Amino acid sequence: MKNSKLLFVPGLIYLLFAFGNCTPNKDFIAPTDEVLTHNNWKIDYFFVTKDLTPDYAGYQFLFSSTGSVVLQKQNEIIPGSWKISATSDNTEVLSISFNTTDANISKFNQQWAIAGKSASIVQFEKSVNQGGTSLLRIKNQ
Repeated sequence: MKNSKLLFVPGLIYLLFAFGNCTPNKDFIAPTDEVLTHNNWKIDYFFVTKDLTPDYAGYQFLFSSTGSVVLQKQNEIIPGSWKISATSDNTEVLSISFNTTDANISKFNQQWAIAGKSASIVQFEKSVNQGGTSLLRIKNQ
């Protein structure tokens, strides 16, 4: 009986240290595909050689877990597709393609590197000619 008590105390101490030091990760952000599909997104900032944000006021992205995406403004609906992949250095990339000949909407048809994300904002970057960068930031509604 004494031996079992002696084994119990060190075992209990081990468990307290092993599980007592665990803290929840309060900064956890869901995977990008989950973040995108659980919200409707408005264009918060769009820059391609100049600030184009005002030109896209009222548009919203609706991402589906099936790989389809819709860009919508009032009754105008433009379908497309999207997917998340990773580069060799593990940078997440959003590939997006809208089925349109509209040059303004086709500006989104890119492979955008994910530059930052939270539960409410996702920011994308695309390198362009002569060292410039296009930026797209979307914010959930």
